[in-house]
Amino acid sequence: PADVPLPEVDFEVLMSSSQGDTMSMMLMMPPVDVAEMETEFTEALKSAGYAMEETSRINMEDLESVSITGTNAERRVGIMIQSTGNDQSSVTYTILPPD
Repeated sequence: PADVPLPEVDFEVLMSSSQGDTMSMMLMMPPVDVAEMETEFTEALKSAGYAMEETSRINMEDLESVSITGTNAERRVGIMIQSTGNDQSSVTYTILPPD
């Protein structure tokens, strides 16, 4: 959907699938600042009219991950941003009908 933010860096679509009203996609990209991307995506979702629901974080020696969830009248969007400390990061999207 056009109102779901994408990274502003070059990325490769590793996987994309849809079944009915459910969509998922995983993007790979060069290393990113997870907290900065979280802020950008959260602000973009809020600007598009999404109510932010959940945020969870994992910070370990070689893994930084954050998951955000936003909902509007049409859909529920979950976005997980991960950086593994090597030369790549990923963003995984799950888009579902609202509850």
